[in-house]
Amino acid sequence: MLVNQVHTFRSKMAKAAETYAELYDLPSIVDPDGLLPPTANLDAICTYCEEIHSPKNWKIYYLHESDTKTRKFNLFSNPTFLLFHSEFWYTHAMSLVWHQESIPWNTTPLQLLSISAAALACGLRRVWQPQVTMAKSKRKRTVRYSANYHKQQIIYGMEKTLLHECPDTRCAFQQLLHQVHEDGLQLKASRQSTDEFFIPSAMDMRSLQLNTYATQPLGISQAIAGPSSQGLVAYDDPGWVLMH
Repeated sequence: MLVNQVHTFRSKMAKAAETYAELYDLPSIVDPDGLLPPTANLDAICTYCEEIHSPKNWKIYYLHESDTKTRKFNLFSNPTFLLFHSEFWYTHAMSLVWHQESIPWNTTPLQLLSISAAALACGLRRVWQPQVTMAKSKRKRTVRYSANYHKQQIIYGMEKTLLHECPDTRCAFQQLLHQVHEDGLQLKASRQSTDEFFIPSAMDMRSLQLNTYATQPLGISQAIAGPSSQGLVAYDDPGWVLMH
């Protein structure tokens, strides 16, 4: 299955997540007035980064959408998280989904969404806990992080959401999974080039051979030749000569 093949680029996915991790803008949250001294500021950011990774802190959990002003709260609906998921899986050159012509599902698989969540968690730590990342790492700029373990935790949380005691919560999450996939498909379609290189079909080429009066496209010389005995590919248009 497609989702079982994604482990081959997990580290690159975590690297891609760093751009989205910056959008969480933790400094403005822990020190909105900019009054903390540098050392205290870094410590506060590091501590807060750890706190948002705990599901027990559900009001600030990095995957949930929470707005205290509007009292809006939705499980696994953080806009930055969903943006990362959609843009990576449906538009990134490393993504198998991007290269897949036919997507074998009609809603977002929990395994796929949880991999995005694990990669984003890694990206957040790389960006906002660099001193911890470096201390725990044997290689520069590489974090030792169990994405597999983290991913399984998140899948468990998503499954619990689908079985939530509140029908509205269950329904909202089901609708979210479907909508994220639909948005991803639209994003994928919008990013794919409409000016792909045209290659004529066998039928096109046969019709050209049968029609001696076939009109050639503008800008294409009628004297296009293959490799000659002199080792040249010659064109009528001046300047277009390729040496072998």
